[in-house]
Amino acid sequence: MELLTANYSNNGGTWRVSVESLGRRQEFTATGVLDARSRVDQLMDQIRDAGVLPRTVHLLNGSAAEFTHAYLAAQFTEAARRASVPPPEGKPLAG
Repeated sequence: MELLTANYSNNGGTWRVSVESLGRRQEFTATGVLDARSRVDQLMDQIRDAGVLPRTVHLLNGSAAEFTHAYLAAQFTEAARRASVPPPEGKPLAG
């Protein structure tokens, strides 16, 4: 089992991410925590495609709890935003 560590930091809305796995390190920036997490998930998929099953630890400022709080808050905010936007005229709501 391979451990993938994703270290996040937020600098005024720009999220910097450093991902370490398989002895390699990759860094990138993203426009929000949801985008940053999505990009880490893409890296996990690439590692899985290579036949390795990674376990991932997401850390914001070194804390898994802090990352979880920020990620869930962003998910709920995005879900509320989508729920408040009316569908285009003539298009019924799905469901």
